Amino acid sequence: MGLRVIIKGDQQIFDDIEKDIEFMNANMKAQVKAIGPEAAVKMRSIIADGKIRPQSGEPTKLENNINVEYSNDGWGVGDIEGLKKNAPHWAAINWGSDHLVGTEVYGQFSPGEAKPNPKAYGQGRLKKGPYKVKIEKPIEPKNYIEKTITFVRNQINNIRLGK
Repeated sequence: MGLRVIIKGDQQIFDDIEKDIEFMNANMKAQVKAIGPEAAVKMRSIIADGKIRPQSGEPTKLENNINVEYSNDGWGVGDIEGLKKNAPHWAAINWGSDHLVGTEVYGQFSPGEAKPNPKAYGQGRLKKGPYKVKIEKPIEPKNYIEKTITFVRNQINNIRLGK
């Protein structure tokens, strides 16, 4: 035997409640949509803060390719095809990589000074150069995607809770 509930009342009250729910839903959608640009800024800052060596005026390929993409059913941060083309190291930076450990490449670390400075040892970024450099350490995972997802989830929870 099932339970049957019959509510009798003024139809206007139910219409008003339905309109309120539709308004709240539209308002929440607008608030969630507004998180998109915030998420892109957050992801760029996570990437920048996670850098081990200084950028020293070089273009920031990865950060420059973190953009918000809108669609009919929502938004996303970072176009995978664009990242593959313009910043192919995006996956190695996020999840880490050890595939080059033990290999030798030609290059040099240049901290931006004309003469090598022993005090600047370990600084600067690898550039093409005449010296053989052996890669000894793997790229440590920065988890910028996961950290951004956590940020977005927290923002959505704040919206749901009315904060």
